[in-house]
Amino acid sequence: MYIYESGLNVKRFLNIKSEYTENYLRELYAEYERLKDAPVPELTREDFDEYALTGRRVGYEKKYFARRTMLRDFALMTLLGRGEAVGRLEKIITAVCAEKTWTLPAHAGEDENAVDLFAAETAQSLTEIVSLTRGLLKTAVAEKAISEVKRRVLTPYLTHREPYNWENMRSNWCAVCGGCVGMTALYLIENTNDAREAVSGLVSVFESYAESFSDDGACLEGLYYWGYGMTYLTAFLELYRERTGADFPVNTKKLTKMAAFAGKCAVKDGVTVSFSDDFERGRIYSGLSSRLTERFGALPVPSEYLASFLGDECGRWCRAVRDMAWYNAYEGGETEAVSVMSGAQWAVMRGNTLSLAFKGGTNDEPHNHNDIGSFTVVKNGDVILCDLGAGEYTREYFSDDRYGVFCCSSFGHSVPIVDGAPQLAGAEYAAKDFMVIDKTVSADISGAYGIHALKKCVRTLTLNENDIRITDKFTMDESVKIMERFITRLDARKTADGIGVGGALIKTDGAYDVKISHVKHAEHNGKETKVTVIDFTFEVSGKSAFTLTIE
Repeated sequence: MYIYESGLNVKRFLNIKSEYTENYLRELYAEYERLKDAPVPELTREDFDEYALTGRRVGYEKKYFARRTMLRDFALMTLLGRGEAVGRLEKIITAVCAEKTWTLPAHAGEDENAVDLFAAETAQSLTEIVSLTRGLLKTAVAEKAISEVKRRVLTPYLTHREPYNWENMRSNWCAVCGGCVGMTALYLIENTNDAREAVSGLVSVFESYAESFSDDGACLEGLYYWGYGMTYLTAFLELYRERTGADFPVNTKKLTKMAAFAGKCAVKDGVTVSFSDDFERGRIYSGLSSRLTERFGALPVPSEYLASFLGDECGRWCRAVRDMAWYNAYEGGETEAVSVMSGAQWAVMRGNTLSLAFKGGTNDEPHNHNDIGSFTVVKNGDVILCDLGAGEYTREYFSDDRYGVFCCSSFGHSVPIVDGAPQLAGAEYAAKDFMVIDKTVSADISGAYGIHALKKCVRTLTLNENDIRITDKFTMDESVKIMERFITRLDARKTADGIGVGGALIKTDGAYDVKISHVKHAEHNGKETKVTVIDFTFEVSGKSAFTLTIE
């Protein structure tokens, strides 16, 4: 059985002495102790069918990813020299090979054995683990793993005629699926020229991925999906260079801009931009950050933004092994006072106690939310006004009913509600006149609504030394009711001076009807939480302005 011998070395991680590596290893060892005697979760047909019956994904996926977590942890411990982990690794490899499908119910469609996101990930993980553990696994286990990889993923990919849906999706799927099948081919095809030819079709796939970014390198899917796609793309590029001695043909100029995106998403005090399906305390993979610094000159991110070992709910092997094989203890780069991504119409402004992130854009973006004009305000590490980011992924979430989900609708964002109506979905519903001058950002967000009477709504945010000022200037053809909505996960309380939210005080420029209410929100992990909604209501006729100050 031929398999290319990987040059990844996780033991080097043991020799890098830093608080980060010590915490990372402590979490890995503790996770291994927790799992080493745990039974392998059983994947049942009943769990698989839950999605078709109810639209919920969590039940089956929790067990599926628990298996991938075991695969990752037992493989890492094997590579770190824990001999007793080998038997456990063999057991979980055998269990994964026996799964009826490596595809998730939400992705399966009519073909439960399609070469899709997690089927490709599983193939890459098994192949690389077998490569790295040469001579440690029983021959029968290693051969079974590679046989299943070839049967389920590599052979179908090499022989398919019609393009897979992910080959031109313009999303992270291009990078993840393409990177996984590409790495699998590079490991398993013995002749180097044949291997190079087998992955040549990925040039267009990675071009599609790059096209999902704005010209200045912003990932419209958000930081989480940036890390997801860039991990697999970078891993493939590195393996290709190692295997062939040449660089894979990609647009290096665009990739250099894409590599710099993560640092621009760091708002302040561990808070990150959470637009689209993202998270307000997202983390950046340490190995990826190190390699992008080395290859593309991306500034190292401050250590507070680096992902720990724990926290990856999918138990991804590719990310963890490269954290350990690629990480270097670079000092975090200085975060710029203002980061502007004009192509995406994002701006991040950082002060001593207060910081903000703002987006314009369109309502036809990858993982789209109807959120033109949405923003986040951070004060001393607390997210005062938030962008909720990703909700629980269900069938409804990725259907025509998506904008009935609170966090995807503009009703779930800090944007105006005009004449009782939310923003509309579609490329034609877009911001215009996006502009950043010093620490002021503005854009006309009226085009998001499709309301004839609304001629203009210029939203302006200014970061001052001691406060943030938000002003909406309306121009109307007729009298229209406006509800200025603001979203927070914190409790809000009326005071004599305004509205208290956490350690901040919100004031307005006049007397408005104000209502504080609560909405149930399903977080990405399925947990139900309470979201606080603050609404200011008034009538607008002709030209009028609403100003809110946060201090």
